[in-house]
Amino acid sequence: MRNRPASRHRRRPIVVTTATLRLGIVFLLLLCAAGASANGVAASGCNSLGTSINLAPAAEENAVGTTHSVTATVTELCQPKSGVTVSFTVTGANPQTGSAVTNGSGEATLSYKGKKAGTDNITSSFKTLGTTETSNEVTKVWTTPTVKSTKSCNSVTYTFSGFPNAPNNTVQEWVQVDGKVVYKGTFIFNGPSGSNTVSVSVPPGHHAITANAKWNTNGVTGEKDMPRPGGITCHVFVGYADSSHFEQNAHPTPWQGDPGVIFEGCGYGGTDTCPMSEGEDVYDAGAIRIDAPAQEGVTVSGASVQVGPCSYAPWPGLNVTVPAGGILILTETGKQKCTATSTAEQDNFDTSQSFLQSTQYQEFLQTGECSNDGYIPAITLTINGKTSTLSDTGQILNGGGIDPDLCQHVNEAHDWVQIK
Repeated sequence: MRNRPASRHRRRPIVVTTATLRLGIVFLLLLCAAGASANGVAASGCNSLGTSINLAPAAEENAVGTTHSVTATVTELCQPKSGVTVSFTVTGANPQTGSAVTNGSGEATLSYKGKKAGTDNITSSFKTLGTTETSNEVTKVWTTPTVKSTKSCNSVTYTFSGFPNAPNNTVQEWVQVDGKVVYKGTFIFNGPSGSNTVSVSVPPGHHAITANAKWNTNGVTGEKDMPRPGGITCHVFVGYADSSHFEQNAHPTPWQGDPGVIFEGCGYGGTDTCPMSEGEDVYDAGAIRIDAPAQEGVTVSGASVQVGPCSYAPWPGLNVTVPAGGILILTETGKQKCTATSTAEQDNFDTSQSFLQSTQYQEFLQTGECSNDGYIPAITLTINGKTSTLSDTGQILNGGGIDPDLCQHVNEAHDWVQIK
């Protein structure tokens, strides 16, 4: 047997260039990404060359008392990996740990209830080949439901925030005036916040008013009472008239003879003893206006005013029923001095001349300059059997603490100003 001659052709070695290697890696990455997309796994949440874990949602906010869930997704070569035990760690307001096993989609979920307000930071992890893979960190903000209210003589506005981000949050509302419920109802809103305004009818005078709210909705419960500090003064106004036959309209409006006005002034009690000019009553006096709410009438059975040392009570035996939507005006009813030593006052409600009883008036006599006497008129009214004292902090009844006629030589008339 003869030996065959050796082949003239030798096998050439395979040479892999750097460019070829890079191209292969890119192809592998694209192949993994396509496979991940086909299996519902985001390419950004996987490691194409190994295992990875991604935690979601990144950030959420809910009310204390509700349940929050986070889901960890485990992948291997961008494919969902089932049967992996995932550990969860919560730090912050509600620290705790937990674990769950991934399902066929590579997902494991932790659900827990927030018991305290604040921020939780959450991570997830799993062990593989002796190492620990840790996810991104997500946050959860827990809020306490907040209720605020704004009150007026005619309405109360409730504002809600920090409630569960869920439909049909339901709150019971009621409003009390002097301990009596004047409104009761239910408000339903969707999402964490809402606002509504309810109508109320607060009688004239000074009253305690409280807005109340109570809820047991979407996993959260609570109650809040919101009294208005210092109470509320409603439907009482002060003004000043300085009229004569020369200036018949120098008074606040509405006034005597206007629609809906019950006027208790000159002629009160059946006899007119007011100062007169050319046969007409002269009004140089403060005035009080009381408006009855549109929904109900009121009864006024007492009224008096104290300005510094001067006491005014020109309506003895007052007992007037004001119909719903009506107006009662109280002003001078005759001649009277505020004190035995004052000779300048001509009528029994010339409240600006209380200035004559002040040390500032004595200074005026020396210097010819006026300064505020600091007297704050106190108005005591009995309405619907309830007596309260209101403060005219704007000093409308006493001309800003001076006598404008004496000090400034001007007409003293002033339009109505509501007492707050």
